[in-house]
Amino acid sequence: MEFVGPVPADLLQYQLPKYPPLARQTRIEGEVHLLVVLEPQTGLTKEVKVTSGHPLLTDAAVAAVRDWHFQEGNSRKDPIEVALGFILRCPTD
Repeated sequence: MEFVGPVPADLLQYQLPKYPPLARQTRIEGEVHLLVVLEPQTGLTKEVKVTSGHPLLTDAAVAAVRDWHFQEGNSRKDPIEVALGFILRCPTD
């Protein structure tokens, strides 16, 4: 798995998506693109929206991003939108 493009916010804590077992069995691979809305005061994910991706991969990407923590302390009061993309490739093991 790898990120597609830069992450325009300071990412403090993250975990990559866990490859879904059914996607592994069927050898589904692909990109998942998400729009993530951050709460600027806390750096926590407020909302995640899938913009594209295979249905067997999107839930894993969304679940991972919900637990991410970005740099807090932004003086803005409005949520910050961050666009993320993942390439999920089927593990070969």
